[in-house]
Amino acid sequence: MSRLRTLPDPDHFPALRPEYVHRLPALGLGELDPPPRILLL
Repeated sequence: MSRLRTLPDPDHFPALRPEYVHRLPALGLGELDPPPRILLL
């Protein structure tokens, strides 16, 4: 029993269309260059 199947159109990739691409995927996650953190014990 094979679970592989052929794609109806192997050249069609809707997720790679330019309108779905995030230009800055990490925007809003925090500072781009945060200060170093030093832990003294």
